[in-house]
Amino acid sequence: MAYNLVVQFRREAAAKAGLMLLREVDRRLDLIRRIDEAIPDPRDPLYTSHPQSEILTSRIFGRCSQQIKSGKSNSTPRMQYPA
Repeated sequence: MAYNLVVQFRREAAAKAGLMLLREVDRRLDLIRRIDEAIPDPRDPLYTSHPQSEILTSRIFGRCSQQIKSGKSNSTPRMQYPA
């Protein structure tokens, strides 16, 4: 007996799930901290309100959120199934 399963996601829910996955990957691999250490911060600490790591986190997660919500990522692999 065969069953068909159709699942529909709202784009907002998919975006949140994607960002949660990204957050977990970052926590396990410590990527943003490692990127932060690799990029020198030329700003004067006296006039700096936000650490570079916070700015990187905001920019990376923000950009990923935009890509997920728009659904227009050129790097998204396409799965193909045999006919």
